[in-house]
This record gives sequence, C-alpha cells and structure tokens, in this order.
Amino acid sequence: MSRSRVEPIADYAEKTLLKNIVACSHLREFHFIEDTTGGEAALHYLRDKEKHEVDFLPVIDNRPVKTIEVKVSDDKFSGILHDKSKVVYTLLILYFGSEI
Repeated sequence: MSRSRVEPIADYAEKTLLKNIVACSHLREFHFIEDTTGGEAALHYLRDKEKHEVDFLPVIDNRPVKTIEVKVSDDKFSGILHDKSKVVYTLLILYFGSEI
C-alpha cells in the first residue's frame, strides 16, 4: 500500500501564493491584449482522465498558446499533458527560495 505525501502548510501556502502571482501576471497581460487588439484571452487549467494536470493553459482567440507548470521545491516535471495539448511551448516555473 502506498502512502500519499502530505504537504506541509508552509509549502502549500508558498505554492498557492506563487500560483496566484503567475495567474495575476498573465491576466494583466491578457487584459492588455484584449484592450489593444480586441482579441479574446482567457486563463484555464487542464486535467485529463488520469488526473494529470497543467496549472495554467493560456488561450488567446480560442487557441492554446502555451502550458505553464508552477513548482515549489519540486523539480519533477511530467510532460505528459504538455505533449497532448499540442501547444508551441511550455513554461516551467521553479521556485526553490525561502521567501516569495
């Protein structure tokens, strides 16, 4: 029987804060795109039936632009969904610091 890893509160808080920073940054960029080009931009996440997940999937004019994965103190990257999503590139954000 395998045990699931319980994430310490500090790691969870750092991860949540970092994901919010990334989301706010992209939303700001999307508002700029919408205001200057008239295009539609949105920020989604992606999950498949096997529970693989991508943190962010930016979509501009109904086309996925890139996949974004945010990691805090974990450098293991699973490219399974990134390969399936058929986007041009993947942005991996790793944070190993002690403060955000």
